[in-house]
Amino acid sequence: MSIKNERTIKCPKCGKEFKVNVWNSINLSENPELKEKVLSGEVFQATCDECKEVAFLEYNMLYHDDENDMMLHLVSGELTDQQVIDSYIKATDVLKIAREEYIMRITKSPEQLREKVYIFDQGLDDRAIEIMKLVILSKIKNEVKADIEEIILRTEKDNEEPKMFLFRTSEKKVGSVPFIKELYEDIETKHFADSPRGKSEYVVNFIWASEFMKDIISKSQQ
Repeated sequence: MSIKNERTIKCPKCGKEFKVNVWNSINLSENPELKEKVLSGEVFQATCDECKEVAFLEYNMLYHDDENDMMLHLVSGELTDQQVIDSYIKATDVLKIAREEYIMRITKSPEQLREKVYIFDQGLDDRAIEIMKLVILSKIKNEVKADIEEIILRTEKDNEEPKMFLFRTSEKKVGSVPFIKELYEDIETKHFADSPRGKSEYVVNFIWASEFMKDIISKSQQ
C-alpha cells in the first residue's frame, strides 16, 4: 500500500512554514509513476510557496516493487539496522511474502535509496557495485588528497546504463569517476555468479564490501 502524509516544514531560506506531502510507503503496483520521481529525487524535494526555494527532505520510506520482488527501506537514525530487519521479517510473515525470493535492503539516505532503485532497475548486483567503490577509492585516494565521505553511482536519465560514480570529500568537494563495465562484470563473475543480487542480505554498503573483501583475503591466506 502506498501511504502519503502531510507535513509542515520551514523554508531553509526565508523561514516561512509550508505544507508538503511525504511518501512513507510507495508500492509501485499502485503508483508506478513514483518510480521516476524517486530516481529523479523529486519525492525528496519541496518548493517554498513564498520564495520558491527548493528544500530537500529526508524521511523514512518503504519502497515496494512486488513485480520485481524487491523491498527497500530508507531509515532515519532513530532505528537500528536490526530493528528494521526485525520489522521486515514480521511484515513478510504477515503478508505471506517469501523472504528468500525477495531482494531486501536497508538504506540510510535518499541518495542511497535512489542508487539501489537504479542498480536493480538496470539488472545489476549492488554487492559488485560496492566492491567497485573499494577498487575506485584505492586508485584515486592519492589524487584526491582528502577523505571521501560518500561515493554513489549516478542515476542516469531515461533508463540509460551507468556512466559514472560521483563522490564527495570531507571538504565538500564533488568529483566523478567513470563506470567501467568490464570491471563490474569481472567482480560479478568472480564473486557472485552463483548468488545473483544477494536477495535478503539486508545491509549492502561500503562497510559490507570492506568486510566481504577482508573475509576473501583471509580465506585465501589459510
